[in-house]
Amino acid sequence: MSPVFPVSVTIGGVDAQVMYAGSAPEAVAGLLQVNVVVPQSAQSGDAVPLTLKIGDSQTQTGVTIAVR
Repeated sequence: MSPVFPVSVTIGGVDAQVMYAGSAPEAVAGLLQVNVVVPQSAQSGDAVPLTLKIGDSQTQTGVTIAVR
């Protein structure tokens, strides 16, 4: 099942390509899996800011991802 609203992700303030957003195989109902491609121009580091936006809602501030 796919989300009703559009899904977008930024990594280090750079738009990431969303490859998949939908049900997570063999997981509990309601869990959303989002697969993205980390942009080449994204900064690297242990705590790069990540924002997931679905429709008008987005992650809280302070969410990070390690990028090598």
